[in-house]
Amino acid sequence: MSSVYEFKTISLDVEEGIARLTLNRPDNLNALNFALIKELDQAVSFIQNNNKIRVLVITGAGKAFCAGGDVKAMETMTQEDNQEALRLANRALYNIANLEVPVISAVNGYAFGAGLSLALAGDVIIASEQAKFSAAFVKVGLAPEMGGSYFLPRLIGLAKAKDLVFSGRTLDAQEAHNLGLISSVVGFEEFNNEVEREVERFSQAPTKALGIAKKLLNHSLERDLNTTLIYEQVYCPRAAQTMDHKEAVRAFKEKRLPVFTGN
Repeated sequence: MSSVYEFKTISLDVEEGIARLTLNRPDNLNALNFALIKELDQAVSFIQNNNKIRVLVITGAGKAFCAGGDVKAMETMTQEDNQEALRLANRALYNIANLEVPVISAVNGYAFGAGLSLALAGDVIIASEQAKFSAAFVKVGLAPEMGGSYFLPRLIGLAKAKDLVFSGRTLDAQEAHNLGLISSVVGFEEFNNEVEREVERFSQAPTKALGIAKKLLNHSLERDLNTTLIYEQVYCPRAAQTMDHKEAVRAFKEKRLPVFTGN
């Protein structure tokens, strides 16, 4: 049974453990204005507190994933508005990056500025061959926001991150893939099918184990080996107590594929 939740600037559909969040301002290339940021924060909070969700897909309506901040709206925003918008945007971004379920960024078109940061918060980033990427902050006199300065050096190294941020240049999907910025590039006609294949894979995976693995991996670059081993000693036994692990052991003994339920 599908549940569609009412928003004005995004759409959220949840069906059989799959949440699909679509930025829905296609006439504005899904640029982030105050209204969209507030609704994004609300939707992510809902997903975070729904223990039946096993995978999240984030995409954009029309020809863009997200063109970044809404430059036209910036002129009328007060300093207080800017601070509140960034606070909500950062909270939504942080919660997306730390959701204990896999997050697929399905990048169908432009992912510029904060839109690039949003895409990079996903665990798997699938791009249409028509997608374009740019850390375009400097082009509007801004510095990286919504985790751009965090994700870029970790994904592609400091020197390449500085190149992209200082130049604001645009990458096509293949160059973004070659740099290691995204997971895969697929043809325009195959894009939706590839996204659905990933959705199917994650919807049948051991969700709690993936959540624990994600927690460990997200912080691995900030810890030394000894600290990492201590964290693994804390978290890995939790995976061993899940129903999915017990099912996998039974399946191994019975020489069949396990059927994971996410529990």
